[in-house]
Amino acid sequence: MAENTGSQGKRGDLKKERKKSKTAVAAVCWIQVKIRLKLEK
Repeated sequence: MAENTGSQGKRGDLKKERKKSKTAVAAVCWIQVKIRLKLEK
């Protein structure tokens, strides 16, 4: 999917950003867990 930058659907972009932020938070948590596991080994 191509990212459309322009006057097309700012409201849709906000929804996308919210989804992105949720998945980003989950990804950060997952990365921290992985780092902890690596440090413990």
